[in-house]
Amino acid sequence: MKKWTNPYDASGFVFTGSLVHGSEKVFLGRPWRSYARVIFYKTDLTDVVVPQGWDSWHFGGHVSQLTFAEIGCYGSRSNTGRRVSKKCVINVLGATLKPGVAGYITAQGRTNPYDASGFVFTDSLVYGSGKAFLGRPWRSYARVIFYNTDLTDVVVPQGWDSWHFGGHVSQMTFAEIGCYGSRSNTGRRVSWVKKLSGFSVQSLINLDFINSGGWVQALTIPV
Repeated sequence: MKKWTNPYDASGFVFTGSLVHGSEKVFLGRPWRSYARVIFYKTDLTDVVVPQGWDSWHFGGHVSQLTFAEIGCYGSRSNTGRRVSKKCVINVLGATLKPGVAGYITAQGRTNPYDASGFVFTDSLVYGSGKAFLGRPWRSYARVIFYNTDLTDVVVPQGWDSWHFGGHVSQMTFAEIGCYGSRSNTGRRVSWVKKLSGFSVQSLINLDFINSGGWVQALTIPV
């Protein structure tokens, strides 16, 4: 729980280089007040974390004010939250799958149009063996952006998969902006890939996406 009462309150919880493990199941957090702020940074999130990651508790109408973020986390439950990943090297291990089967790099779980979560990859590299989709939804409002990223031949030509949400593709935000490399040509991408405005792109690709109240600058870790 975190008691953060207004957008000018400088408090917050930050966990860095940590491990979340144990028995039973837990949420990473829930608000105690309507401006709660918690970040997990470069932390191993194991199966004890519930898939949805966070709980809005009694503040479902204030989720846009909450700052719950996971940055550079890894492990079996590192698939939720607001995340900006810069200069990542994503090594696809698709060759370990059955012949003809493509893997998935992301599976994001945004649940509604007011959910502030999403994955953003900037200035990164996607390479490896076998084949993989850039992503598929875990929930019907999934949001994933690849920006200025080198996409090599491991990416399948269609780029994205609707998984079990074929009837909800208009709600998803899967986008590639300024990418390059042998699989950056979007000519064979699925028809429902989003074309974002310049304003939308800028609001997502920089740290402002997770920097409510300017708290990132106050961290003692390099972000």
